[in-house]
Amino acid sequence: MRRASKIALGCLLSPLVVLVLALIFVLSARMSGVPEPSIVSTELGQQVETNAPAAPSSTSQTQLERKEPVGTESEKTPGAAPVRVVLELEEAEFHIDPGSAADGIKVEAKYDESSYDLVQKYDVDDDGTPLYHLTFKARIHWMRRLLASKKFSGEDHPDNRIEVQLPVETPMELQLSLAKGEGKIDLTNLALAKLSTKLVMGDYRLDVDRSNPIDMNRFSLEGKMGEFEINGVSRLAAKNILIVGEMGEMRIHFGGPLLRDSSLVTNMRMGEMLLRLPDNAVWHGDAKAVFGEVSGGEGQGEISDPEGPRLSYRSRVSFGDLTIRSFHVESPSLERRRD
Repeated sequence: MRRASKIALGCLLSPLVVLVLALIFVLSARMSGVPEPSIVSTELGQQVETNAPAAPSSTSQTQLERKEPVGTESEKTPGAAPVRVVLELEEAEFHIDPGSAADGIKVEAKYDESSYDLVQKYDVDDDGTPLYHLTFKARIHWMRRLLASKKFSGEDHPDNRIEVQLPVETPMELQLSLAKGEGKIDLTNLALAKLSTKLVMGDYRLDVDRSNPIDMNRFSLEGKMGEFEINGVSRLAAKNILIVGEMGEMRIHFGGPLLRDSSLVTNMRMGEMLLRLPDNAVWHGDAKAVFGEVSGGEGQGEISDPEGPRLSYRSRVSFGDLTIRSFHVESPSLERRRD
């Protein structure tokens, strides 16, 4: 009987203990506060090499504004070993654009240095690949900032803006991770051997207006909670394409003729996904919805290039709608590539 009483008493006291701990956390956050905003404007630069056997070793010079020698234009050929570029950015307005090959990677930032850290490094990855790594992250947890501000909106936070220019004609493996913001990404004229993109909580647009000068093995994109518009997937020349949406709206437009035989896998958990596929490719695959609806994809219709590349696809939606549409391609065979 005593044991049962103790268990009952524990069940009654547990919510009270949790409430007390939560109250202590809230009061501590309110009392500690956050620093006064200190807005700064910063410009960073980093030259990159793609054909050297190894990038410079890590030293104290791998901090901001370190400069490295650039190879000649003839050295930056599609056959050169790529540099690995990793951009991990959050809580800002992001702009990623093509820039001059001679200038290397350039960064222009305006942000609150009292609450955020901007760090640039250039080193060698574990496999010997030259690695450029740029991070922009909050040093104070969002819950503490929310409680200290006494507001439930982001209007009281300073407007952070991060602009990154990536060098054209420089082979690279690009990893993008953007979170809690708005982003415009232009990958036109970049030489991409691999592209991995993660977009979280925000409104993002990615464009590719000209064909990738080198073939890409894999393009992956993950979108979580937001609106995502991707234009020019065909121009990446990717053999394997993986697109995953967690929650929100995702519009995927291939934007041009498919350049090579490709495999497409898409999965939307909750929301709407639109696929615009080129009519120069011969599609084969299937699309299914669990709690939702699939529109299009049953029959491809007229094919502008019956001898064109093959596109195998597998598309799934759990809670939401999937729409598959075809668009017409002019002169589809001009850029056709053979594996």
